[in-house]
Amino acid sequence: MSAHLDAALAVGGKRAFWRVPDRLRLWHVAAALWAAVFGAYFNSIDNGLVDFDDATTLSDSPDAMGSVAGLKKSLLAAAGEPADALPLLISQRPLTILTKAFDQAAFGEAYAWHRLVNIAWHLAAAWFAFLVAARLSGSRGFGLAASLVFALHPVQTESVAYLAGRRDVLSGALSLASIHFWLSASSTGRGPPLAASVGLWLLAMAAKPSAIAVPALWAAATALRRPDPLPGRKWLLAAAVAVCASFLTAHAVMEREGFEVRPELYWHGGTPLAQWATEPRVLIHALRLLVWPATLSADYSFQVFDASRSWLDARTILSVLALAAAAALAWRLRKTRPLAAFGLLWIGVAYAPMAHALPTPHNLEGFAEHWLYLPAFGFALLAASAARELSRRSRAAACCATGCVLLAYTARTVARNRDWKDAETLWSKTVQTAPRSARAHAVLALVYLRQGRLELAETENRKAIELGSRDPRTYLNQAIVYRAQGRLPEAERLFRQARLQPNAEPHLENIDFGLALLYYHWGRLDKAARMLDPRALIATGSRKRQGLELISARRLDLAGVIAAARGDAALAEQAHLAALGLEGDYPPARMNLAGLYLENGRAHLAVAWLREELSRAPSNLRARVLLGRSYLELGRLKRAQRTLRSATRLAPPSVEAWLALAEAETRAGDAAGALAAARGAAALEYSPRTRFQLDRARSLAAPRAAR
Repeated sequence: MSAHLDAALAVGGKRAFWRVPDRLRLWHVAAALWAAVFGAYFNSIDNGLVDFDDATTLSDSPDAMGSVAGLKKSLLAAAGEPADALPLLISQRPLTILTKAFDQAAFGEAYAWHRLVNIAWHLAAAWFAFLVAARLSGSRGFGLAASLVFALHPVQTESVAYLAGRRDVLSGALSLASIHFWLSASSTGRGPPLAASVGLWLLAMAAKPSAIAVPALWAAATALRRPDPLPGRKWLLAAAVAVCASFLTAHAVMEREGFEVRPELYWHGGTPLAQWATEPRVLIHALRLLVWPATLSADYSFQVFDASRSWLDARTILSVLALAAAAALAWRLRKTRPLAAFGLLWIGVAYAPMAHALPTPHNLEGFAEHWLYLPAFGFALLAASAARELSRRSRAAACCATGCVLLAYTARTVARNRDWKDAETLWSKTVQTAPRSARAHAVLALVYLRQGRLELAETENRKAIELGSRDPRTYLNQAIVYRAQGRLPEAERLFRQARLQPNAEPHLENIDFGLALLYYHWGRLDKAARMLDPRALIATGSRKRQGLELISARRLDLAGVIAAARGDAALAEQAHLAALGLEGDYPPARMNLAGLYLENGRAHLAVAWLREELSRAPSNLRARVLLGRSYLELGRLKRAQRTLRSATRLAPPSVEAWLALAEAETRAGDAAGALAAARGAAALEYSPRTRFQLDRARSLAAPRAAR
């Protein structure tokens, strides 16, 4: 196989832009690419998850686009109503999801291995980039230079160092492989390479629908080379174009119907004219990043990349003129420098599926760097062509310039990998590079909220709102911050503002839940009960929208807590049981039901539920404390002591565990144990209840000391 490829690529030696690379063996090229790719991305292997699409793709929710559960739901829908569900199934990127499912099964939560798989696919893409460039140029040196530029370009970081970027590296590798086999088929006229090319193209579309551009690249690559003997080539290309057009239409219709509730969100800038007038500027920005990737950002939403209002916008006019100049340059170079012209054409064709010509929900984001994964190969051809031109004057200068560019790319890629280390580093960097990004401020606020850094979360959320964020989650998270700070009236106002946002409908479950929880903590139980009426929720199964079982279970569980606080234990029990009926593995409902039984003198039932919970989650601290209290209520002191002692050894330290243990030791007559437990509680929280337990333990120990 290696000898066959060596022979296939051993052409055009006199046209090489330096002599030494053309004497490279294929294994030399493979070793160089391996060292370059793993050297550039090695520091990304231990990165954590970021609050972007990572959590969505690893979600168990059937409504999470790009998740295994979402793919299963689409497969079932496609089996029942294929005409309606098939476009949705394709848009889920099934091949990408299947590779992630394999990663989950093989590696679990060892995400370093997931990233190694991403890097391996990027290495495969670089290898096929070498093969394509070498076939087109007739020079392995040219192919190696182009593949290294493609592999090390900093704009690729978002696709490689980001778990959800699997769609790009997988689709890109398969697309380049398809083009390689197409060139082989066009040279030899053999059927197997043609079949492999078509099959790889279909797999690339299953990984990411943007591979729809591959047949156009087939045609361009074929036109670049000599006329080929492949019979029926024009008919095959026509059929492929028809398939692509049909798929694009179905995909656009599917996305439009799925988001028709808020039509103002379809167009970047609010109107088709604004959207189309903005696209030339977006493409110029993409070209600028390919040429000079100094400033990279994870967000290009509408506040960051503002829309043009008309075609008379000066920025749009300048962008159109620049694109026209690039097209004229490509046309002029088509005969004298065909590879450079092909590189420019490649960028435009490969980027075309990402251009917002039709209204889709993705228009909320005007641009994303991972969209440039496959177009970057066109820039790599341009860079290698420039190096070849320079080599005709000075081979040493060409080698030096190429080496400096590759070293600069590697350094920028390594630095960018550090930005993707975790959610805090990514979004902290994004608010620096794009300070007008409302989404970046909002996501950073969410990161701070999860860390318990409420002041920082409040500051970032306020900035997002000031920048004009219409995302109801921003208002929701700010309300949660205010609730945690005890600023309940302000929290209520923010919850209500979240409901008024134009795209609040998908988030109403969370908003209503948060508002009801606010009223519960506020002591306004009647309002909380009106927000979450247990009887109505039980009667309807709380399924207001299909696929929200977990959220519905949460609503039912909170309704039960509110009913218990209002003194209706029977209704509270029904609500908790209904929540467990919807989501059998919902721990809060099981815990609240056990607590309800314990408070109402049915500790034996509490024991059964708590033991089941601990069999599922042995480190559940609250369950262990409640189980110890239940044993204490039943008079089983030895078991209560053992259970509560084990609870005090769990992290984080719990005042409740130490207080319950002090009570158990006191009832058992163990003065030393009671005093030690009371001191443990007082060390964590010096309050009236811990002082009471401490005094009680001391009074128990005093008579024994006197004796």
